[in-house]
Amino acid sequence: PLVIVRGCAVENEKLQREAESLHSDLLEATNGQLERVQAEIGDFVARVQKRGQKQVEHLCRSLHTLRAEFPDTRLALEPGLHFNDILNFEAMEWALADLSRQDVAYWHDTGRIHQRQAAGLPGQGAWLEAFSERLAGVHLQDSTLEEAELPPGQGEVDFHMVLDSISGTAVRVVEVNPRHGRPEILASVQFLADMGF
Repeated sequence: PLVIVRGCAVENEKLQREAESLHSDLLEATNGQLERVQAEIGDFVARVQKRGQKQVEHLCRSLHTLRAEFPDTRLALEPGLHFNDILNFEAMEWALADLSRQDVAYWHDTGRIHQRQAAGLPGQGAWLEAFSERLAGVHLQDSTLEEAELPPGQGEVDFHMVLDSISGTAVRVVEVNPRHGRPEILASVQFLADMGF
């Protein structure tokens, strides 16, 4: 079995409020404001990484224990969406390095990473280049800055770039919000199949 461990927020109410405020600023930013807001988000994420270092250490210790107790269960780390998430790009590097002997893999999420990229954070290319050797699979979802879990083909994600960056053995899972009906989901599966997924 494979268990995907998705990133979660640093436990701090003040940081939660600040992350929500920055997200609102990003959604409301005009072209003239976007660069400033992205810089503020980058600074915030750096502060969160510093504050969340202990949580990343605890996560790694817990995963070491899980691997020892359940050696047949494979684990994969998936980045979170929010700016106050402990599994940002740098923390993912730390965690995967710390867990390199534990066969803990990376799980990519196209929609989450696209939204992070729109916020000025590392994008699809950076994540896939850094972690492709540890890639177990990918959640294929489309997104825009405002909305995630869209059927592939209905948003802004560059699926050609993703396809070129993942191995043939990587598990592919279409992740779509349940509000989308069967016809939309089937059309998205056909969209991906036509592309070569």
